[in-house]
Amino acid sequence: MRPFRFPVHFFGNFMRAASFLAVAFASMVALAGSSEPWKDKEYKAWTQDEVQKILYESPWVKMVEVSAPWLKGRMQYLTPLPADCDGRPDMNRGDRTPTSWQLGGNESIVIYQVTWQSARTVRAAKLRESILCGRGNAERGEEMLEEQPDDYIITVHSPDMTPFKGMDEDGLIKATSLWPKRTSKKLSPESVTIARYGSRDGAPYMLTFKFARKSDNGEPIIANDEREVEFASQIGKFTLKTKFQMQKMTVKSGPDL
Repeated sequence: MRPFRFPVHFFGNFMRAASFLAVAFASMVALAGSSEPWKDKEYKAWTQDEVQKILYESPWVKMVEVSAPWLKGRMQYLTPLPADCDGRPDMNRGDRTPTSWQLGGNESIVIYQVTWQSARTVRAAKLRESILCGRGNAERGEEMLEEQPDDYIITVHSPDMTPFKGMDEDGLIKATSLWPKRTSKKLSPESVTIARYGSRDGAPYMLTFKFARKSDNGEPIIANDEREVEFASQIGKFTLKTKFQMQKMTVKSGPDL
């Protein structure tokens, strides 16, 4: 009996079909991994991983890469890291190669975490985290969560806040702005709070800026159809700048700022 042989065109069709299925499967995996818990679930059902995704990788959070020439010696890469309930940092998130290093840069890099803190999504993630870790009062937290802050609140945090050392509140207010791109007006903060290590003269570890939600005539500072808002802080030669995409900062009920 003569052996049976698949025709050549069969293998070509088979390989094309297999390639298509592989691409389709990879796309399905990517989509599954790119879920948006702030849209898919009520915050009380968020897992610890979903909370960390919101607090470190969501549209309300920008990780801004800045060259750090003030760090001498060997190249360093410093970035904020999520921590578990016992305060142990997740070191797996600190092994990413900075973009500038990939392009051949040879300066130390510091990542500044800029968070739109007043958004309900961010505040819900912090509440959920405290409850999962056994530190929060669910009932009291729920009450506070429903109270919308009077201002837009943006925080800046990093393991190395050297450029902000020596700055006082007035200096930071003058150096910082929020710029809705549909208008030509850059907005200054109404206030800033400097969180420091130890005493009043200690090194800063977080800045909390408050910007008015409404103008003097009662109009919203950021319109519902705004597409992009730029946050910037310029201190001497140091520039911290990032852009928030308003249409991504939404939940089922609409914009969340």
